[in-house]
Amino acid sequence: MLKKRQSSKAKLLAGDYASYLNNQLGLAVNKVHIYGSQARGTTHKDSDIDVAIISEDFDNDFDALQYLWSNLRPQDVDNLVEPVGFNLKTFDPRTNPLAAIIAEEGIEVKI
Repeated sequence: MLKKRQSSKAKLLAGDYASYLNNQLGLAVNKVHIYGSQARGTTHKDSDIDVAIISEDFDNDFDALQYLWSNLRPQDVDNLVEPVGFNLKTFDPRTNPLAAIIAEEGIEVKI
């Protein structure tokens, strides 16, 4: 039950961050996934929350990463939210190793 609760909290925090990006900043958020230890259920007390934000608004992954990290709120930093971003074309598990990991172990978050 602890693993499910941790995953639920991670989904809630990831969804809140994605909703902020979408509703407050106007970013078209197409999909959100948590991945890493939160998705695998192998968290510990200092685990971060790995969040993948897929958006048609991102031109490339580097700009996506810069945008996401520069728009973390204090509560996101406090909760160890660590975002990565993809545009719709680069989120391809066949050609992008990180996308393959997210597709395999990630949990989609509804916003």
